[in-house]
Amino acid sequence: MASFTAQSSEHTTAPQSEDLEPTTGIVVPPSPAKNEETASTESEDADDYMSINTMVPVEHVVIMRLGPTEVDKYDVPEHDAYLVNHSDNEGLREGPTIWEKEGSTITAQITATYAVPFKSVTKKRSPVGDDGSRLFPGGRPILLVKSTIPTCGGQYRPRLLMRVVHEGRKGRNGDMKDGPAPSTKARGHGVVSLNPINRQIFMQKHFTWSCHQLSPFLSVTDSWKTAMIRLASFFQHGFINPKILVIDSTHRSWDHDQSKLFNAAVVIKRLHLRWREWHRNEYLVESSIPEESIIRTMSLEEAKMVLPDLFATAIQIRTRMDQKNEELREYLANQRERGVEMRKKLKSLGILDKLKSERRKHRGKIRKLHAAVAAAAAGDDGGDSAAAGPAPAGSTTVAE
Repeated sequence: MASFTAQSSEHTTAPQSEDLEPTTGIVVPPSPAKNEETASTESEDADDYMSINTMVPVEHVVIMRLGPTEVDKYDVPEHDAYLVNHSDNEGLREGPTIWEKEGSTITAQITATYAVPFKSVTKKRSPVGDDGSRLFPGGRPILLVKSTIPTCGGQYRPRLLMRVVHEGRKGRNGDMKDGPAPSTKARGHGVVSLNPINRQIFMQKHFTWSCHQLSPFLSVTDSWKTAMIRLASFFQHGFINPKILVIDSTHRSWDHDQSKLFNAAVVIKRLHLRWREWHRNEYLVESSIPEESIIRTMSLEEAKMVLPDLFATAIQIRTRMDQKNEELREYLANQRERGVEMRKKLKSLGILDKLKSERRKHRGKIRKLHAAVAAAAAGDDGGDSAAAGPAPAGSTTVAE
């Protein structure tokens, strides 16, 4: 992978005033009675736990800000530059591929900002269409060459975090249907290499449940209610040995350079992503969680005994969610059936062929429009380049 030698983060202790509300304190529920030997060991651990430094500085992690969605190749490119090959980590091994308009300097700015060899940042020429026009290949618009996302630090870093894990579940044939949930290491740990150009992409993919690509992040929460709902979900869906890991995010074993902690609400706000209710109280841990920072493991039976009311409420909430999901699946299945029937009807009436023909004509118009814009920018139309008019709205900003 191309190396990124520019400064990738900046340490500061300034609070994240506009992004987060102060996190309220969380109390660990009492443990059931234990024997004297165990109590003595836990007393020593508690002394070590209380002696650590609780103030972790905020780190502003540098990223290249991209548009939240990909622009189709048949759309008119409104921004100056687009990131083209970003489908997976392998595509970034030789460096990113950038498509940019004539006269744009974004490729040079990326090369200078992140010290990427110029050969790695390729100015992609669109393939030639049937009419001779240069087609836009599609991609994510580059909004800012350099931006930052703050990590959780200072008074905005929750000291206690919870992560719910399991050991998989068996399918109807007895085989393991779902593998064990990663406890302290992300599935992409040691496989995915994050850098300022691809960090936003992997964050978005982590938030997308339907994406099965290896994620370099782990999801945790600072809410006991959220953790119990997750535990109840694993219990109801037949997962083996679900349990809650209670984590001290300020433990001295925590490598804050490797295991960065992000607030999901801040990430979604900064990247202009879609907010969903389950992102509330969610945090992202990059790469891994140190084993030594797990101060307690709460099994399903222990959760039922220590927090019976909360567990009962979580079961009720999870049951209602499952009912709504089942209703949604039935609705979508009916919509698909109606769509298939309508498609057959349109085809029988000859309307479907007409719609396909209109779509091809529309794509031809887009190609001609691209050719006209390219000709105006290059001065091939014989007129003054200023005759092309002002730059289209939404042109790329390259500095904050």
